[in-house]
Amino acid sequence: MGGGPAGLRAAVTAARAGAAVTLVEAESSLGGQVARARMLKGRERLGVLVDDLYAEALRRGVDVRLGLKLGDPGPGAPAPVDVAAFDHIVVAAGARSLRRSLPGAEENGVEVLDAESAVVALEAGSWRQPRRIAVVDDEGSWIAAGLVEALGRGGHRVHLVAPSPQLFGRVTLYSRAGLLDRLRAFDVSSHLARRPKAIAETGLLLQDVVGGADASEVVPGIDLVIDLPARVARTELLAWLAARGVEERVVVVGDALAPRTLVEATYEAHRAVLHVLAAPTPTPVLSIS
Repeated sequence: MGGGPAGLRAAVTAARAGAAVTLVEAESSLGGQVARARMLKGRERLGVLVDDLYAEALRRGVDVRLGLKLGDPGPGAPAPVDVAAFDHIVVAAGARSLRRSLPGAEENGVEVLDAESAVVALEAGSWRQPRRIAVVDDEGSWIAAGLVEALGRGGHRVHLVAPSPQLFGRVTLYSRAGLLDRLRAFDVSSHLARRPKAIAETGLLLQDVVGGADASEVVPGIDLVIDLPARVARTELLAWLAARGVEERVVVVGDALAPRTLVEATYEAHRAVLHVLAAPTPTPVLSIS
């Protein structure tokens, strides 16, 4: 199930039920997207869930294997896992962001980063001087919300661009109210029902999502765009498992099924494992990232 929140929840649920559980994570650490989000100031507590689940997994004897990429291992890589040896394989490989180009960015000297790169730059203190930043948020999730708040705290001028007519639509109502109240203290403005079209000499050109192809707004002076496009489920692992004839043992949960909230992903993983283990079969379980 991988080492993100959904994978950890599924591993713990299976271990509580008495299953022998192996959790495989491709990266060298656990947490998935939460591990990156907790690096942002004000979002550190997101990591508490991962820490608690990992601690319980170890207490319950889950075999946690980090840095294990499935396929042909290279020199010095961990030994591969024999997927055929497991009765159930619960996949929580997460989702990936769709990459898109922004015409004119390179020609006009505007840097374009993804969310992960922006978080790393923030934590490293790479931006000593205030910057004029456009955050393009297609999902309306805590990923963008945390970034915008951290950038505001850092003294940067932030323009939030979203195709939705609502700010941070996937953040719960009560959390969103507090978030918006905090953002009012910073130099942050919003551009709703807009998509980025291009970078020109005059600035970032925004297109109305209803009004057609012509740019309807210009945001001048932008020198950095942080792009958070929609995410899609990772399917490479499912194809890899199917090629080994074990697809009938596979259950997919979390973002690997379709991108969803943290609460939805962990609850679904818990319920899926309980359903799988209700069948009267032996219960070694493999958790794959």
